[in-house]
Amino acid sequence: MAKVKKRVWINKDGSKGQTWTVDFIDNRGKRAMKSGFKTKAEAENYLAKLRLELEKGTCINSNKNLTFHLLGEEFIKNYAEIYCKTSTLIGYKSYLKNHLYPFFSHKKILDITPNFISKYIQLKKDEGFSNKTINHTLILLGGIFKRAMEQGYITRNPAYSVKKLKLEHLEMGFLYSKEIKILLESTKEKDPDFYPILLTAISTGLRRGELIALNWSDINFKECKISVSKSIFRGQIQEPKTKTSIRKVNMPRILIDVLKELKEKSKSEIIFTNKEGNHLDPDNMVKRHFLPNLKSAGINKQIRFHDLRHTFASALIAQNVPIKYIQAQMGHSSIQVTLDRYGHLMPEVHLQGIDAMEKILE
Repeated sequence: MAKVKKRVWINKDGSKGQTWTVDFIDNRGKRAMKSGFKTKAEAENYLAKLRLELEKGTCINSNKNLTFHLLGEEFIKNYAEIYCKTSTLIGYKSYLKNHLYPFFSHKKILDITPNFISKYIQLKKDEGFSNKTINHTLILLGGIFKRAMEQGYITRNPAYSVKKLKLEHLEMGFLYSKEIKILLESTKEKDPDFYPILLTAISTGLRRGELIALNWSDINFKECKISVSKSIFRGQIQEPKTKTSIRKVNMPRILIDVLKELKEKSKSEIIFTNKEGNHLDPDNMVKRHFLPNLKSAGINKQIRFHDLRHTFASALIAQNVPIKYIQAQMGHSSIQVTLDRYGHLMPEVHLQGIDAMEKILE
């Protein structure tokens, strides 16, 4: 408990000296003292302010000058570089450099309040950044302060009480059943080298990085399955997005036949390669093959390569495939994730629902 003490001593000339001291325990549980008060009233005024800091959890005597920049660098070096995937680490460094450091860098961590963070949010909105981007930086900010709490630098996380911004609901892009057939037929004729990876993407729902990372050893033709255990990000092999992303995905017969034919011609352990036999560059693949093939097939709507994954899920739902199976094939962490993402489904599904209700009411 914080209290005021009077210290008295005898000087060499025999005279008495005295001062008032505040003795307290900071929010890290460490004993600290503040001396040099000439009167008891001065010491008690200081004690009153000190008690407010103790109640707010900001009274940490040894870290009053610690800045956010130092905290951020410690987070990257001693946490992110050790435990995070390469893609996550790159994202963290980018958010710090381009968003958080310019605003918080030299601010003392004990001076960063929820209100101060709200000012940061308003600045980012004024600069035109999306709510999604701002929320990503807030998540990182909260993570840095969480680690600071674990290290004993602070006792409260100022980012916890700051609400994330509301995100607009964006409908996922996908191809209709007829468009899938048109695109595959057109690509098979005009860009046969790209056809196998396009067919694999549509018929398995694998992510782009997972597709590019596939080796022939990942294909089990006997069991008709693909083992997904790795991904590629910026040319580097890494573990998939989540633990549930490590999975075995079923292959339809048409895909098995195409991959068997491709293997006979292959001179590399990598399934989908560039002309040199190395891993494909994902951006070049999209620009030089995927987008041109969409145009050639007469598909003019905005479709990303990742939307082929949504196409896979929506197509299965349209055929009344059990949601548990779809979850396992997609590598989602839970059925709820699958439902949340694909609740809109394809138009065919809505028609099926209407037909079903009409039969019930007949």
